[in-house]
Amino acid sequence: MQPLKEITPLLLSYVLPDDCSEAEQEANPITAEEVVEAIKGGKAVEIKNALIEGVFNLKSVLVEGEITLERTKIRGAVDWSYATFKKVLTLTGSTFENDARLTAVAAEKDIFLDEAAFLGEANFLDLAVTGVFYGPRFKRGAIFSRAIFKKSILFIGSTFEEGEANFVGARIGSAESARPRRRSRLKVLGRGLLVNLHAQRSLFRCWRLFWLGAVTPIGGVAFLLGWLILTWSIWKGSSS
Repeated sequence: MQPLKEITPLLLSYVLPDDCSEAEQEANPITAEEVVEAIKGGKAVEIKNALIEGVFNLKSVLVEGEITLERTKIRGAVDWSYATFKKVLTLTGSTFENDARLTAVAAEKDIFLDEAAFLGEANFLDLAVTGVFYGPRFKRGAIFSRAIFKKSILFIGSTFEEGEANFVGARIGSAESARPRRRSRLKVLGRGLLVNLHAQRSLFRCWRLFWLGAVTPIGGVAFLLGWLILTWSIWKGSSS
């Protein structure tokens, strides 16, 4: 079964049928180098049900075209650090088989990662998303420290299975996007967070969820206070 491949000055399209087998995917890969070349050339990219092989390096690239990678395996290492996506980024149902570095990525539209999976560590440090972020499944650690989500995060059916889910210093929502909804506020390391987070049918199984920052001192104080109250109660009972 041959993929449908189309290359024009404005588009790279590489599509296998929805019912293609894993063996057919393996037999008809597309190289990350070809995809990167098309993206750097300002083309829109549409890849579905395929396998992308090789190092997928978009570091510091200005991505002008709309990128759609649906139900596609991304086999090599991914480094999209400091890339800027001007249009919608759709990665629905795709699998990142190695570590993915998306440090300081700027997305001016939505990012669709629904039903996608990161099998290695996913690093979204300093991510900035103007639109909505639709979350995937994380097999290992997921780092969202200091990320900015101007609208909201949607985790629908997502799982955080191992490692750390780190949201310390992240900001989710804004006064503009939250109206007229009722706003709630969390504290992360003493800073206020405007929260517009939706997690439906999601499972947090990770070792540690860094969300409220340094809460251990609060627990320690409460523990000592409990012992003091117990000691005082015993002393008062014996003296009376």
